[in-house]
Amino acid sequence: MSKPYDTRGRAEILAADHFAPFRDTPGLDKIGTRELRTLDRFFRFAEGQGITVPGVTDFLSFVAADTSTRRLDDLRTAFDRLLSEGTPVREVVREAIRQKRPRSRSCDRRDREALRADPLMAPYRDLAAFGTVALEDLRVLARFLGFAETHGITVPSEADYLAFAADTASSRRLRSLKAALDALLPGNPAVHVVLAGAIDRKSPPKPRARDRSQGRPPPGGSTRPNCPKPGASSFSTCASAPCRCTKPPRRPRSSTAWRTSCANTPMCSAGRGRRWRSPSGACGASRPPAPRTPLPAKIQPTKRRATGPRRGTRP
Repeated sequence: MSKPYDTRGRAEILAADHFAPFRDTPGLDKIGTRELRTLDRFFRFAEGQGITVPGVTDFLSFVAADTSTRRLDDLRTAFDRLLSEGTPVREVVREAIRQKRPRSRSCDRRDREALRADPLMAPYRDLAAFGTVALEDLRVLARFLGFAETHGITVPSEADYLAFAADTASSRRLRSLKAALDALLPGNPAVHVVLAGAIDRKSPPKPRARDRSQGRPPPGGSTRPNCPKPGASSFSTCASAPCRCTKPPRRPRSSTAWRTSCANTPMCSAGRGRRWRSPSGACGASRPPAPRTPLPAKIQPTKRRATGPRRGTRP
């Protein structure tokens, strides 16, 4: 292993001289063993570098070989429990974490007055709508002005707007920029035409609307291309006119009510089983019942004559 694992206990760690000023601090008992080992390691690093008041660069040098912010997170937890609120080192370690953590987007934490004092915002700071624009939209506008100055853009084109939002997949940044410019410069054609076109190109395609003219297929139904359309004489003449048919419910083979429901046709023979139609050609008709042949007279059932009550029964 390239890094030795620290197996020391709390008592051995706290016996070091750099923990002497904190041994009577109530929050020392709330620090976990892992955070305590990281804090001890940072104290040894600071002693070796001659650091008395650590800055952001000192914390970043301490974790220069790390790819994550885990050790800085341990130091933040240890300092939060060891030091009182408002101690500068607590904010310093948080800033080091923000700079260490890889992010594709920069975080602008400036307030409205700081944005007003930005030299790039000079054409907009005295406008009446500057105080009513959302703060996040103003930050996006300031970021775009810095992007335009870096790339030497004076009249932004649609490609320039797309390059400004190239590191994100959505059009939210461009929409925030448009909201700010609409409030500050209402009626500007560069906003309503060029920026709007960039937003349309950046926005993901909308889902295609379903054609409602054909209606929804019936429950359990499927589209079968070999069903004739109304008025067709055979299946060969309407191969390109699909219809929607419903598979009939499973019934015993002896049933004479084997029905089908087809959206377009009087008869459909696709799929398993048979589909019936009435003599008039109505769709969904049931199978005609078999003709009933009268029984011979000698085996005709006789009606029982009404007689009095049986013997031995109560009236």
